[in-house]
Amino acid sequence: MGNTSSPKYVVFDKNMTSIVKGFAILFMFMLHCYDDYKYDVELDYSNALMFAHGGYNVCVGMYAFMIGFGYSFAKKKDWHYSLQHIKKVVLPYWSIFFFFMLPCCYQAFFSSGIRTIFFTFIGFDTTYHYYNWFIYLFVVSMLVMPSFSRFIDKKPIRNSAIIIFIIYALEVVTHPFLPHLEDMNVICFFLNCFQVTPVVILGYLFAHERYYERIRVDKLPAPLVMVGSILTIIVVLILCHNLRVRFGFLFDFFYAPIAIGAIVVFFNKFNIRPFRAVMAKLGWASMYMWFLHASFHTPTIRWFYQPIITIFSNVNIVVLWTFIVVFCWAWIVRSVIDRVMGTSK
Repeated sequence: MGNTSSPKYVVFDKNMTSIVKGFAILFMFMLHCYDDYKYDVELDYSNALMFAHGGYNVCVGMYAFMIGFGYSFAKKKDWHYSLQHIKKVVLPYWSIFFFFMLPCCYQAFFSSGIRTIFFTFIGFDTTYHYYNWFIYLFVVSMLVMPSFSRFIDKKPIRNSAIIIFIIYALEVVTHPFLPHLEDMNVICFFLNCFQVTPVVILGYLFAHERYYERIRVDKLPAPLVMVGSILTIIVVLILCHNLRVRFGFLFDFFYAPIAIGAIVVFFNKFNIRPFRAVMAKLGWASMYMWFLHASFHTPTIRWFYQPIITIFSNVNIVVLWTFIVVFCWAWIVRSVIDRVMGTSK
């Protein structure tokens, strides 16, 4: 009798989503923690592991892609769903800021003015949190996706292309006027939204059309998947390092789905349980790690937290130690917040 086993296609479930986010947060740490200007003490960079350092910016595209990808699975793509998911991001950020960051800068923060205080809470101002811009990107994405998703669902490829083209056209048209705005935070808001939102739309399209799930992994030779996945990630990092934005267009639009595809195919082909479990756990804690690791780099706050990680002089050890400290910290904080919010399993 011939082989009657069912073909095996890529499965992109919640666990796979966590694995992808695990790689994204790993890339983010490689990107941020090797920046020498973010340390108040001099570190030894003589043997720094900084291969294609700028390429780790692809983490931004990966997170943006996953925003759209995850939204596609909403049972009801409406305002209620969006507001619930905004709450799941905003409340942890506010909690982390109030309990861990504000005590280190409360005098400067409350004397900075209502505008700065408000902008800090919505991610516009990075004075008291280096990496909080993700807040406004997520909020904007959740606010526009109910309308965008309904339009895309009618004719997915064509309508996605229309939205992406319109967003890019708006960026091109408004770009000459942006430098005349006085507030750099507002300028960054428009640029980030114009450049990153198309990646969000692409993520939604990929999930809606199930492009990854069309890949049949049982037909792919294991050595080819092993070597191909690793090489794909390396090539993406090199390309992103050398070319990320040109004429206002963010090339994460191409890099993110390719990198994610390589990760997904690899973990669908190989069941390396310890590696899978670690990356999934990193993904589970990734948003909290994102918010918390800013404590070590934000100038107004790092005077208190940074000595914890700069007990070593070798930057590689500092990066590794930061990663371990932040992961443990994020694990504890998320566990507590999940219990308080009633979302713990």
